[in-house]
Amino acid sequence: MTYVGGDFQVGAYLASLWASGSDDVAPACCDVSSTDLNGVVSTDSKTSSCPPSTTTTVNSGTGEGACRSSGGDCGTTEGASGRQVRECAVVCVSDIHGDYDGLVALWASTEERVRATCGNAAFDRAIVIFLGDYVDRGPKVKEVVEWLIDLPSRYPNQRQYFLAGNHDHAMSAYLQLLPEPPGGFTQTWDLPPKLLRLQPGEILWNGGTVKNKTHLQGLRYGESTSVYCNVDTFRSYNARSHTDLVKNVPERHKQFFRQLKWAQIVKLPEDQYIICIHAGLLHDVSCTDQIKMLLRRDTSVPRVSQLSARSEVLTLPTELHGSKFTLVCGHHGRTIEKKGHIVLDNMMAVVFPPRNPPTMPTQQDYFLVHRE
Repeated sequence: MTYVGGDFQVGAYLASLWASGSDDVAPACCDVSSTDLNGVVSTDSKTSSCPPSTTTTVNSGTGEGACRSSGGDCGTTEGASGRQVRECAVVCVSDIHGDYDGLVALWASTEERVRATCGNAAFDRAIVIFLGDYVDRGPKVKEVVEWLIDLPSRYPNQRQYFLAGNHDHAMSAYLQLLPEPPGGFTQTWDLPPKLLRLQPGEILWNGGTVKNKTHLQGLRYGESTSVYCNVDTFRSYNARSHTDLVKNVPERHKQFFRQLKWAQIVKLPEDQYIICIHAGLLHDVSCTDQIKMLLRRDTSVPRVSQLSARSEVLTLPTELHGSKFTLVCGHHGRTIEKKGHIVLDNMMAVVFPPRNPPTMPTQQDYFLVHRE
């Protein structure tokens, strides 16, 4: 593979993550029994996303370990367990914002479309990445979070990843759920006003006794005129104050917010990668440095532009130009489809189907799904 410009650095970094077995890079293949392949197994060994291996044993399970140990042929490897490793669908779901009914409708539409287009196994064992912003602006935030928490039990063979949006990040900060960085959270807000980058007229929540344990975005979230439009979140949890919200948000919801990732990578065949981030990447900062910061969830950063910025992250960085990368984001309330860059409007999904399913007349790199 020939790397061009910054493409080499990003590709080398992601390849090193993949080789290390990091959970931050999910392989786009899974193991399935020969009885549920539905005729959609890729037979092209050159399309494998598996790294070279000395073993071809395929173990039962969700398939990530099987893919990593499949000997580099996701289409045809079969082990003593009678299971085969194949490429699976990748589904990315955009901003939900408390719209429970819309979420249920979008999921049903996505499931129906993937099953009809790619076969049952493609959906049953899909990689599903939610791009964040589950809270605020909609009336059923609590129901949305509950539905997402229960999703793995309803689809146990999928691999599901839940990313943080700027709203989820701010709510987590307000509830003191973010891991405290070395030096504490005061470093995120004890700054000159120009560096805080507040909106005109915006003031910060005083924080009371927990202010020193609260990230800047939590102080922004807690003000009664919050820029995060969080009235519906408070109502959903029957809360009128910080104390109420801390008390009324169930522990399992808090754990969900604690575990939200800031980025997820999916490795496709032929060393191609899908990079999933809520808002995008800055075009004037090293993409590798940005991805590293996101994967370690650096809570010393006052404003995580990759989760919250607008125009600054709406241009695809030149480092990602070419055929190796696809950046998938939500956040912007609009749909953009460009080479290597997909931005989803609220309540949309993009599906990257397995290669060459026989039911698809012409090969598509991806297709979009809207709520019905």
